[in-house]
Amino acid sequence: MTTLVCRSIYCSMVEGHLNQGNFDSEVIKLGSKLVDASIELHRHVMNNFLPSAVKFHYQFNLRELSNITQVCPPLAAALT
Repeated sequence: MTTLVCRSIYCSMVEGHLNQGNFDSEVIKLGSKLVDASIELHRHVMNNFLPSAVKFHYQFNLRELSNITQVCPPLAAALT
């Protein structure tokens, strides 16, 4: 999956949630930046935490990126 496709999918998810909630317009504008930061963080982790025989648990995939977007709604609700 290319970065553009991944960004498109996650932007739709995050922006859809932000538009349905009672969020200020300033918070809604941050949706795409949150996605970009998450993708960059995922890329950085994938490049720096490579799996090995000793560190076999360093297996990062899109599930971790999905977990970030799933945590955002309850976290936002807790903060409001």
